[in-house]
Amino acid sequence: MHTDQDSSWIDFVPKRIGILVSDSTLTNMIEYGLKRKHYSVRVFPGDQKFLSSDLTLDVLIADLSRLSEIRLDAITFPIIIIHESSLKINLDELTIPGVSYLEKPFEFDQLLHAIQSVIHQNNAAKNELQVSQTHLAFRLHGIELYPTGMEIECSSQRLHLTWREYQVFVTLLEENGHMVTTQALLDILSERISNQRTSLTQCINKLRQKLRCCRDRIEIHTEINEGYRMQITI
Repeated sequence: MHTDQDSSWIDFVPKRIGILVSDSTLTNMIEYGLKRKHYSVRVFPGDQKFLSSDLTLDVLIADLSRLSEIRLDAITFPIIIIHESSLKINLDELTIPGVSYLEKPFEFDQLLHAIQSVIHQNNAAKNELQVSQTHLAFRLHGIELYPTGMEIECSSQRLHLTWREYQVFVTLLEENGHMVTTQALLDILSERISNQRTSLTQCINKLRQKLRCCRDRIEIHTEINEGYRMQITI
């Protein structure tokens, strides 16, 4: 199984990082490094007002000199504050939810680790779609999908599925935690299967059998007379 740290996996929708740093040289270095790691980066120059209420970010990188620009009551995303090691920070006085700190000077890998840690704490990485051109695969909710061979991988187990099993599995996975109606699944199978309702019941039963090795991660629940719901444990 390929780990979360496998560099071949990138976010299908890049994580959005904001940079609110006074030092233009440091800002440029951070921006360059993050873009090379496939992040979407937005820089807020010193002459540009920081409008936190209008932003949708996954992480904000800020330094203490520009902290006064942040409306704390409007922040809905985590913040990484970078500061000089000579400064003493009273964590109790900075009542910012989801805040973490990074001392200067620091290596880029340290900043990258801090960003990844914050994102993982929010469970964002495992819940969003990732792609790998190296493996020709997708990853959603921590489950790897290999469409060419109609295979899935979870709990270090690679499972081969039939066409109908794969279609049903992916549909339920995309709606993780929510019910998919029987009719919606029948419509998907109608492309190749004539007796869809019987086929769907058989498909769900076979899927459950194949997924026994992953039962600590994946469960398929029946909503009587309505549909099915997949529950992924991350």
